[in-house]
Amino acid sequence: WVKFLHYGLGILVTIGAYSFLQERIVSKRYEGEIFKATMFLVLCNRLVSIVYALIMIMVTGESWRMQAIVWKYLVVSFSNMLSTWCQYESLRYVSLILQTMAKTFKMLPVMLVGMVISRKRHSLREVCVVTLLTLGLSLFVAGGNVSSENAEGSSFYGICLLMAFLVFDSFTSNFQEKLFKEDNMSKYNQMLYMNLSSALVSTCLLVFGGMLPYSLAFLDHPGFASHVLMLSLSAAAGQYYIFSMVQSFGALALAAAMNARQVSTIFLSYLTQTQPLTWIQTMGLF
Repeated sequence: WVKFLHYGLGILVTIGAYSFLQERIVSKRYEGEIFKATMFLVLCNRLVSIVYALIMIMVTGESWRMQAIVWKYLVVSFSNMLSTWCQYESLRYVSLILQTMAKTFKMLPVMLVGMVISRKRHSLREVCVVTLLTLGLSLFVAGGNVSSENAEGSSFYGICLLMAFLVFDSFTSNFQEKLFKEDNMSKYNQMLYMNLSSALVSTCLLVFGGMLPYSLAFLDHPGFASHVLMLSLSAAAGQYYIFSMVQSFGALALAAAMNARQVSTIFLSYLTQTQPLTWIQTMGLF
């Protein structure tokens, strides 16, 4: 339990900071302009995580060699990259509170994907908890305005992005758990090669999409570069706690630990946001 609480507290702090920074970068304006190349944020996160993984491999003496077939690294890397992109992009259309509420719904896809990938079985208690969380999320979405403060389009598109995020993220954590158990993979080894693959793909997408020059030029906006650096540092620290939680306790334990972080994020965001919650949304929150 001490280890679980340690990892849980680490997730609470690092991913909480990460959530607020991503909302600041994606949905707020820098000198009147909103940053549009969210894939650049994915690349920055991955580069910092690569440096961290390299340092920890040297410190711990873990193997540099790949500990699984290449396609396994690529699969978990691609799903993780897509989940991160969907998470960033959704904040253009929906509020941080809705995104955080949606993440509490993550236990359901985690359970379903785990049943498919690892043939897991779950207790009636776990099913009941997930059902209540789903009901709360449904009330929140139906009970009032869920759009981002500077929404660029329909909130329905943002909700679709959130659903895609939940699917990709649930697959990622379950596949990571599978790699830890079946391939006896160390966490820093997985972190290194997963982030290397994601960095390569995101760089290609930025180059061929013509968004790399735009992204580099946007770094001149006051405050933007420091926000991206803080976002990437919190993402790298969060990866350590997430990988540790999955390796030690499994994907469902990670989903449960994330819920505690999400509740605190919801309350803090509610205190700082400009659009108030309706009574139906408040009931769904509780």
